[in-house]
Amino acid sequence: MENNDLTEEELEEMARLKLEEEHKTKPRNYLYYRIGGVRSMAGGKRIFPKWNTKFSKIVKMALTKTDNVATSLDHVDAIEWPEKAIVEFEAVKSSVLEKAEFIEIPLRRTGNLNIPAIVQVETADGSAKVSDDDYEPLHKIVVFKPNEVERKVRVKIIDDDQYEGDEIFFVKLHIDDAFSLYRVIHKENIDSSEIEHFLGFDCKSLTTEEFCTQVGDKIDFSLIALGDQKIHEVTIEDDDNPGTFAFKRHCEIVTENTVAKIPVIRSEGSDGLIIINWSAKGGNATPDQDYYPSSGSIEFRHGEIEKNIEITIVNDEDKEDENFQVFLDEETAGPGVKFGKITSTWITIVSDDDMRGIVSKLLNNVKHDLLDIQLEKTTWKEQFVSAFSVTDGDVSEATVLDFIIHFLSFPWKVLFAFVPPPSYLGGWLAFFAALLMIALVTTLVGDLATIAGCLSGLKGSVTAITFVALGTSLPDLFASKQAACGETTADNSIGNVTGSNSVNVFLGLGLPWLIAAIYHTSKGGSFNVTAGTLSFSVVLYTITASLCIILLLIRRYVPAFGDGKKGGELGGNVKLKWISAIFMVFLWLTYIILSALQAYGHVPGF
Repeated sequence: MENNDLTEEELEEMARLKLEEEHKTKPRNYLYYRIGGVRSMAGGKRIFPKWNTKFSKIVKMALTKTDNVATSLDHVDAIEWPEKAIVEFEAVKSSVLEKAEFIEIPLRRTGNLNIPAIVQVETADGSAKVSDDDYEPLHKIVVFKPNEVERKVRVKIIDDDQYEGDEIFFVKLHIDDAFSLYRVIHKENIDSSEIEHFLGFDCKSLTTEEFCTQVGDKIDFSLIALGDQKIHEVTIEDDDNPGTFAFKRHCEIVTENTVAKIPVIRSEGSDGLIIINWSAKGGNATPDQDYYPSSGSIEFRHGEIEKNIEITIVNDEDKEDENFQVFLDEETAGPGVKFGKITSTWITIVSDDDMRGIVSKLLNNVKHDLLDIQLEKTTWKEQFVSAFSVTDGDVSEATVLDFIIHFLSFPWKVLFAFVPPPSYLGGWLAFFAALLMIALVTTLVGDLATIAGCLSGLKGSVTAITFVALGTSLPDLFASKQAACGETTADNSIGNVTGSNSVNVFLGLGLPWLIAAIYHTSKGGSFNVTAGTLSFSVVLYTITASLCIILLLIRRYVPAFGDGKKGGELGGNVKLKWISAIFMVFLWLTYIILSALQAYGHVPGF
């Protein structure tokens, strides 16, 4: 962006993509994706919008933890709760050498310093696990005495002399009331020595009522809160250099009357105590009037890999957005310290009133967009407008391929626009009209395929398994693709194979046979159908289908086909994914070629 600021349209784009991500997590049936597949074949409105590539990087940066745009609207700090004692970790992340005996993790207390504060500290497995002897578990009650602002907890690291790569585990804070604390002390393996020393008695010797009464006299749990840094990530690594320092993102968005927390990351090493100086300047914001302080330093202790620069934003009652830039001072850094690509970041201050207005407008616009991508239209006019327009009139989403497909499918789109909208008569009118249209198109496609087969010298059976089958199955192909992209599982993507073909076989063949049998019986005759080469075709199809199912089972249970930990029918390893796809196409070609050779007498039937 030109000025590292976010426009209203860009924020709207981010909101839409976020809703799309949530939209994808909702369960959908196969019909939903079949409609989407047909739309993509005909250049119609996408059920999943395609976002402008201009904003794709910005959107991804805004929705991930490690990219380049973020908002500080959700921070909880002492400015909001001055009456409470707020406890949090000093740093967001830290690292430790595997050969080290332990790691010390600092906790800080801000806000109300006149009261005691009690928190529980507990470790949780990540890729580093207690069961694998990577570290010793910790579950401890930590007590902050009045005016005590810092405590440290120690976690023992186990060096097993086995290469495992970098591993992580977590240390988390939580607060309980007196009753819950009593239960924890009695039922769990927790270090309660600090609270017993502070209270002056053995907690396990008291009843529930006695414990709650005596603890309640000394500690007010309602005045204890956790800050936003309540989960600390620890990386066990083998590294011994100071590291590379950089801002986490190119820009931050904050509101007035809050504390901007600007993350600085330390990578490629975390050895020693490092102090990085920073300064804030530039833009149209005024130091000490719109924000403070305008300079300072951030201290990374040994092993800490992510910390925040904290700048207080002042509410100046000015509705105009303001911005300034924060720089890391490379010249005053210590020996061996390196800096990454992002050594400066823009801070944009958004007015509280403006932010509420923007959010309201975004919600209205996104609501309109969600209504716009609904599966059905409510009037005939909307259907014809959609039929005449590429991607339903949203030209900004259209690609060259969309225009080509729209041109080729235009007659069919206009023809089916005559089907009454589903909102009429509860959808029954649209249902029967669509059946008539499908019958018309099926007849037309079948006749055209037969004519094409005759002109090219192909037998009817060969024409049926090539032109006709391919033409009628294309919607299934596109529907499977839509389901694969839009679902978290492969159920709808693969399930349409059995669902669609069951209709084709049992209903598509069974219903005409039933009608023909009833007709001939009513005339006093019988309805006989010669099998021909059906046995060869069925056996060949059974073999290829069995190989397909075997491949799917292998992909499900062999981790190499997935993410290395578990398999999966779709996605996974790129090379194996392509090999699987080529194998599937090979099975289809094998069926076509052998069936054609048998039809022309080059391969004996049975």
